[in-house]
Amino acid sequence: MIGSIFTSTAGMTTFSEALDIIGNNVSNMNTPGYKGQEMIFKDLFYQNQTGENRDGSNTTIQTGSGSEIGSTVIRTNQGETRETSSDTDIAIDGNGFFLLRDGTETYYSRAGRFEFNEDQTLVDTTTGYKVAGITSDGNLEDISIAGDRLNPAQATTYVNFEGTLNSNIDDGNSYTIPTDTPNPDDAKVIVYDSIGNKHELEIKFTKVGFVSGSTTQMVWLVEVSEDGNVLATEEIRYESGSPMEEYNSVLVELRPGTGATADITLDLSDTRMLSAASSTIAVKDDDGIDGIPFGSLVSIKFDEEGKMTLQYSNGEEMAGQQIALALFNDVHALKLKGDNLYEAIAGQNPIISNPGNQGLGNVIGGSIELSNVELSMEFSDIIIAQRGYQACSHLMNVSNEMIQQLFELGGNR
Repeated sequence: MIGSIFTSTAGMTTFSEALDIIGNNVSNMNTPGYKGQEMIFKDLFYQNQTGENRDGSNTTIQTGSGSEIGSTVIRTNQGETRETSSDTDIAIDGNGFFLLRDGTETYYSRAGRFEFNEDQTLVDTTTGYKVAGITSDGNLEDISIAGDRLNPAQATTYVNFEGTLNSNIDDGNSYTIPTDTPNPDDAKVIVYDSIGNKHELEIKFTKVGFVSGSTTQMVWLVEVSEDGNVLATEEIRYESGSPMEEYNSVLVELRPGTGATADITLDLSDTRMLSAASSTIAVKDDDGIDGIPFGSLVSIKFDEEGKMTLQYSNGEEMAGQQIALALFNDVHALKLKGDNLYEAIAGQNPIISNPGNQGLGNVIGGSIELSNVELSMEFSDIIIAQRGYQACSHLMNVSNEMIQQLFELGGNR
């Protein structure tokens, strides 16, 4: 009877610890990337009695000492994915873990709540630990945008035109871009100088007439201006309607007086002079003009392979670094540290690579993985733990009553 008290005490302790674990799961049901814990119960040592038993057999009588929680394991099933308002939040769709580094220590996480700190390094929002990226040769590195928040301007070097000049107009008449086009706002010729300042050019084509002594070569005068200030004047020539190679471009030397410069070639080699109702010269749609203004970083995207793309206010994009992931052969060899972190037990050497490789899974930018805790399962475990605790408590009460009765019998003798 004394043994049953110790056995029931062990059972009550076990079910009490089980409720602690269940409670931790439930309290973390809204923790991003949290993986629920599952309890593994085991029985305790036994007392053996050998020899001839009461029924005459030579078997062993064993009495147990109760149970305890032998270990806990991580439930590795995938949590749901939810979009967030942060471009730097990242969810893992697969078995990998993020690597977070604090000096010489490396931790692992599924949370994916990241941000760029004051040093412009990608860090975990809770701990401030640096998120590891991976280079093309497999080395780990910090992910930083310290030198990439601004996108430098590039001066315009060429403008390529296409279309036709109307050969039917009288000598001395002209056609001007953009004012003489059907949609002047869409036909503007906008270029940039070396510091990214915008300049809107007006280009005037004036028909001069045939080259002296020729009936096939026609001369046009091209005048380029900005706000009424003439920047360049050059002749172009057409022979039998096609531009002549040595007379098919105009060089514009842009010197706005701010220290900025731009030497721009207006290329008219793809234009023609034809008998038409009107002229229709315009900048080519495909590779018609280069040059970009100064740009600032406006957003960051991560693709499924963890590659970062930086997007700027001037429409430019730049490829950034790549997220690293770790994969463990035995995820149960990880131990919880708190703050959504795991530590690897000594001797564990994870596979480290980029997302989409070696079974690590892909990542989803602008999203987080939710906890995989299922309340229905936890409630079921709560009921089992509660009933088990009640049963052990009842066993203790019964044992206590029997001992009390034994004492009373002894006292009456």
